[in-house]
Amino acid sequence: MAMSDNINKLVWGIFAIGALSVALLPVGWSTLTTQYNQEAATNNQTLNRVFGSSNSNTTYVKPLMAVIPGHLASITSVSVGTGFPPLLTINGVGFGNIAPQSGQANVIITDTTSGATTSSALGTAIQSWSESQIVVQLSSNFFVKPKDNVTIQVISTSNGDTATWNMQGWLVAPPVIAFTPISFVVVGHNVSINGAMTDNGLLFTGQVVALSTSGGSLYPTDVVTDQNGNFVSTFTAPTTAQMDTITANSDTTNQTLSVNVVAPVITFNSVSPVVIGQTRTISGSVMAGGLPYANQVVTLHISGGTIPSTVTTGSNGNFSFNFTAPSTSGTYTITGLNSGYSGNTSVSVIPNFVTNLTAQGDSTDNNVTLSATVNQALDGYTLAIINETTGQTLATTTSLTTLNTTITAISQQSDTFVAEVY
Repeated sequence: MAMSDNINKLVWGIFAIGALSVALLPVGWSTLTTQYNQEAATNNQTLNRVFGSSNSNTTYVKPLMAVIPGHLASITSVSVGTGFPPLLTINGVGFGNIAPQSGQANVIITDTTSGATTSSALGTAIQSWSESQIVVQLSSNFFVKPKDNVTIQVISTSNGDTATWNMQGWLVAPPVIAFTPISFVVVGHNVSINGAMTDNGLLFTGQVVALSTSGGSLYPTDVVTDQNGNFVSTFTAPTTAQMDTITANSDTTNQTLSVNVVAPVITFNSVSPVVIGQTRTISGSVMAGGLPYANQVVTLHISGGTIPSTVTTGSNGNFSFNFTAPSTSGTYTITGLNSGYSGNTSVSVIPNFVTNLTAQGDSTDNNVTLSATVNQALDGYTLAIINETTGQTLATTTSLTTLNTTITAISQQSDTFVAEVY
């Protein structure tokens, strides 16, 4: 009986254990499932903390090995700005709303053709970062050729998870600044400084170019390229003639322009003596850099007599004006001024000499006597008999009022002779 009771207890014990096990199996499975879900949720929360997402269903940086299946970030497109250095806009999904300064993620750009990369030496600057877009400012030292292969990676620095985009390069070299040449500028005057920033035909719009000069002044000194890549500033030349250098800088690109600052050269044509009270036309020219300087105002001054206060040069740089001699004989100086530089000439004003010239032939030979007279004392002036045909001066006197000379007449030859006081 005791054995029977023990056998019954053993059978019922085994049955009870089996029933208990059967009852516990669903509970244990449920517990295991719950634990897995909790771990998955914990992994989601970890990613949220790394990439800053508030949405546990948002996918993040595309992992080399998925942490949670189905949670993969991707890059859908990359656009390159036209400025230099360019802005790269990386579009996609699952980047997370993180602060790049936190060091939790990074963008690495590699020219796989040349091996250049945006390492710590070259660097990138993340301008903005959101779930769907990252904007990166490239370093001015990082250049890639248009046909080079470029890889862009968005990387989680905490676990190395990476999303990758492959594309071709966009920039051959630093942009080139080119100035429009200037032949010269006159001291104290203004001239436009024109230039452009390009690269292999690409126009650089909205780029700041810093201008400086070794002499004179520039305004503005910081210019911005327009939609055609052009820029302009105004250079005011110094007041002394010299060679100045204008320098343009933009990031690592620079260019210089030599500007020849020249002084105007004012010259007067020679003026023959002018009789007291008479009017004579005086002419001259203004040159700059060896070329006629047109439309320039020349200010005139004289020590005696009457002239206009100013005269303007024509298209050929020439000018002319009337001079009326004063009532007193003497030498008078006329001065012309332009841009602080001057030129001058002297005019001799002489008394109102009246000369007379006669010719008397000799019947025995071919000699002819020429006699010149003047109406008043010469007082230092010269009375001369001149062969106007040949330009030869035949005789002169500075003291007498009568002057004679003999010539030989030549058959079939006609010359003109004059008496002149100077």
